[in-house]
Amino acid sequence: MYNVLHGVTDRPRIQYYIEGSQIPVYKHAIQERSKKAGNAAVKLQVTADTKRYGIERVDWKRTMSHFLELERQGKQILCPGVVARKVADNDPRGSLRGQMGLYVKHGWRLPRHTVLGPYIGTILEEGNLGIMNLPERLERERYTYTFGQLAPRVEKAAARTSGSKSDDEAGPDAADVLPEVLTLISDGMMEGNLLRTINDFRDDPIRQPHGSTRDRTKNCMFVEVHHHGWPYVFVVLTKELVGGDEVLIDYGQAYWEGHEQRDKRLTFCESVKSQIEKIQVSIDAGLREPISEKVQRQRYPHKKKRRILQGDLLLASA
Repeated sequence: MYNVLHGVTDRPRIQYYIEGSQIPVYKHAIQERSKKAGNAAVKLQVTADTKRYGIERVDWKRTMSHFLELERQGKQILCPGVVARKVADNDPRGSLRGQMGLYVKHGWRLPRHTVLGPYIGTILEEGNLGIMNLPERLERERYTYTFGQLAPRVEKAAARTSGSKSDDEAGPDAADVLPEVLTLISDGMMEGNLLRTINDFRDDPIRQPHGSTRDRTKNCMFVEVHHHGWPYVFVVLTKELVGGDEVLIDYGQAYWEGHEQRDKRLTFCESVKSQIEKIQVSIDAGLREPISEKVQRQRYPHKKKRRILQGDLLLASA
């Protein structure tokens, strides 16, 4: 269970899975095939930003082994030099006041390329968030990281034509279970560590998703590393930080654009729900006239409502 005060889990894991999920099956199939094909055990997913900030200089083989060993020992998987605390009430980012942020502990100095730890979460297929109700989805997406797409079947075909072991030589494979394209997300809301409290570097990301000159400077980034073909995500510093500095990252323009659209839909849904509740209260209180009379008046507005006299009632009862 996630502990809000300390930000650690009772039994730390780099990744979690929902009971009955196919994700562990996918992971086992992909990793086994990668091992049989003789691929590198640890591989950094190189991007323009990893090149720009020199992330290749990190010893990722040693780093991955270190965190997997901590996981096996059930120890906290997080850099001890960071702490979560509330954003100050006078912070220019009004929407973040009173919420949590990640800061470097006083007395600590974290050099560039420090690996703060893996972004821990429950691994889901991307479509799983779509089946949630809108308020829950908006809340959970605040803590969600989307991995780059995997193409396990394409990779299998490429391996078959590249001179690697054939399927018969490699043994049984779970290719029938694997989709052609697999997009995974790491949901850090239910299971996670302090890295989920890292805020975006923008002062006003909704109005200015491209950023502004008043913005702070981002000082870390998400980095994907594959272990035997299976993706993990880590948070790595791109500049040196000292005690009191806030750890800031770039959520990405697409994140904020999508969040704004869903927020508008949520506002609309809440407005409709409020109107329905008001109508229901009126009905329950007997303040609305019967529907049949209202329709009758709309159809024949020129006709006056007939007044029933006492004599008519006596005649009808005779």
